[in-house]
Amino acid sequence: MEQLPPDKIIVLYDGECGLCNRAVRFLLREDPADRFRFVSQQAELGKSILRHIGYSTQTSDTIVVYQPNVAYYIQSEAVFYICKHASSKLKLVLVFQVLPRIILNFMYSCVAKNRYSWFGKTDLCVFPDPANADKFLS
Repeated sequence: MEQLPPDKIIVLYDGECGLCNRAVRFLLREDPADRFRFVSQQAELGKSILRHIGYSTQTSDTIVVYQPNVAYYIQSEAVFYICKHASSKLKLVLVFQVLPRIILNFMYSCVAKNRYSWFGKTDLCVFPDPANADKFLS
């Protein structure tokens, strides 16, 4: 696995998912402190990270947030971790952390299961803006 930036939060997303691609574009705008780096779960580096943390490379049904050599997060826990480290307006989402994890992950799973039919499926991830190319790991 290539050397990952140790001070960055690596967001592994489904590069074929319309919702995920929109979420990445949104996060690019909501990252004023330049904390996030992105990699598609379908990319070789994405698969390598998933294998490293012991997560299946055969499914892309959840966002995975990886803090190199620290921890990783999936499902609602990953969403809250992102919101905690993004712009101040995303911190408002953290109020939902009071809900039981089982309910949050159930809701997350419902969206994940229907994401292609609701938001479409793309053949590949498109960089939102060439100015942000350095935020994407390959």
